[in-house]
Amino acid sequence: MILLVMNIIEAYMDFLSLCEFDVYTLFYFWNDKRFDYWRISGTEYGKEWCQDALDLAYRMIKTGFMGIDYPNSDPTPEEMKKIFHDFAAFSPNVIDGAVIWSTYQFYLAEKGEAFVHDWKRSGDNAVFERKLVEMFDAHGIGFDKQGFVPVTF
Repeated sequence: MILLVMNIIEAYMDFLSLCEFDVYTLFYFWNDKRFDYWRISGTEYGKEWCQDALDLAYRMIKTGFMGIDYPNSDPTPEEMKKIFHDFAAFSPNVIDGAVIWSTYQFYLAEKGEAFVHDWKRSGDNAVFERKLVEMFDAHGIGFDKQGFVPVTF
């Protein structure tokens, strides 16, 4: 369990760091080594990876760390619910799902920017990990939970 959480935290760190300067889709929630293997082997996005990516998005939105780049303004709660439902209902391995998974792009909100800036300035990954875990636990979305919006495909 601890190793699994450490791998997930590393993936969160990578995604937050990546989004520091631009917007990205959830397809980038994949470390470089696994992505290279996926691209070479032709492996499809697995249901477990999709759930992990969707859980990342849910946690980041719930804590105010990230937002979704959306026309004109942030999505309303009803629009956000539909976005998550669409992610959960459509596999990125089929054309309709690939469109959904590539359309919505995530960016760091001010709170996320401050967190990443402080983490990088400190250079202390252990502090980053501890604060991230504590924050998720305080919001009731800790790493002991998953499937906030269950993947249904």
